[in-house]
Amino acid sequence: MGCLEEERNALLKIKATFNHPNGSSLPSWGDDDGDYCSWEGIKCDNTTSRVTQLVLSYIRDFELREYGPWVIDASLFLPLEELQVLDLRNNCLSVNYKIHFHDDDKYKEQK
Repeated sequence: MGCLEEERNALLKIKATFNHPNGSSLPSWGDDDGDYCSWEGIKCDNTTSRVTQLVLSYIRDFELREYGPWVIDASLFLPLEELQVLDLRNNCLSVNYKIHFHDDDKYKEQK
């Protein structure tokens, strides 16, 4: 089974986010190479070829860190339906200190 187009497109969008505004991270993630299971930091299920792990720690180019904390849209990962491991450590991600807990259809804010 080959790679899935929706997963490949999602990965290319993730790459673009890592490289915004002008970085060069993830050079092995090629626009013309459809076999994303061989790309840096990606592990796929041997049967389904779906992405199961993304290990992307220390990927964001150091010079991009001068732009300050980085925010990534978590919805970019939604097409990766079998994703079990996501490692984004040490990429200068922004931290949201407001945590919401679900409790009987009421949301409480914790600081």
